[in-house]
Amino acid sequence: IAGLFRFEGKNFLFHYDSFKINLQNIEKLNLKYIGERLDKYGQPALEEVKTTINNVTGELLIDRPDNKSGKNSYPEYPVFISKENSYVYFDDKKIRNGAYKKSNFYFLVYPFIIDSLDNFNKNTLIFDGKLISAGILPEIETKLALQKDQSLGFKIKVSEIPLYGGKGYFTDSLSLTNNGLEGKGIINYLSSKTTSDEIVFYPDSLIAKANEFYIDYTTVKKPETPKVYSKNNNIKWYPYQDTMKIKRKDKDFQIFNDSIRLIGNLVLTDKGLSGNGMLDLKLASLKSNQYRFLANELYSDTTEFILKTTDQNTPLVYVNNVST
Repeated sequence: IAGLFRFEGKNFLFHYDSFKINLQNIEKLNLKYIGERLDKYGQPALEEVKTTINNVTGELLIDRPDNKSGKNSYPEYPVFISKENSYVYFDDKKIRNGAYKKSNFYFLVYPFIIDSLDNFNKNTLIFDGKLISAGILPEIETKLALQKDQSLGFKIKVSEIPLYGGKGYFTDSLSLTNNGLEGKGIINYLSSKTTSDEIVFYPDSLIAKANEFYIDYTTVKKPETPKVYSKNNNIKWYPYQDTMKIKRKDKDFQIFNDSIRLIGNLVLTDKGLSGNGMLDLKLASLKSNQYRFLANELYSDTTEFILKTTDQNTPLVYVNNVST
């Protein structure tokens, strides 16, 4: 232990002349900092950083070599100098049930220097480095800093950053904490756009609670799709399967135009748009477990067809097992 740092490891070598310790193999570096709340004695309380820095190599300067007795006060000591890259992992089971494996998801911390280990505050805890995110995002060079949940992480703005090797794109706010890799903003996939304040990025998938969901009308791009709009949807995207599932929560899908509603769910893939449920056409309604939607057409092998009257409770015509 040196000030507010706790080193766990082996091969620690003390050099009396230079009054330092070579720390050759620090398995874990645990940090504390002087917080803002007061303890029972009215003094600033020590807070523990809920993230460890791993696989660290460096040296600890205990004091000036000419001040071994501690006769004079040099508040900048002890000083820790990190000599090589180190790592922050997010593989704890408490973080999204261990979804982020340390073999391919980690923050690479560049060599750093921190002085005043006896009394530094949270504003000192800033580490340059880059995020390696299991292919969710390209490598991102940024800074780790203390977050509200007392983890080391970041919150940054990005614009049209590729997702999952270019399967889609993301724009707006991206954050990394002990709650995982999260976002607030816009997801673009094929002809769809999802806006959400609650996005969680996993190595193999993405989940979001959509504020709004759109699909553009297109006959030029593949796959061709109709115009679609909805709100408050639950989104699950499997990019490596080229599949996005869009589930209705409490708002219907407007599809083709504003007067046609789908009370059901949709699936968007690189092959096209499909869905299920009740399709309300004003004067008629269709019900099917499998629709296939093109830009201006829909197909279904087995459909219930109801031709309505002005009395919504009395169908004029009802046909079961019809192909459309």
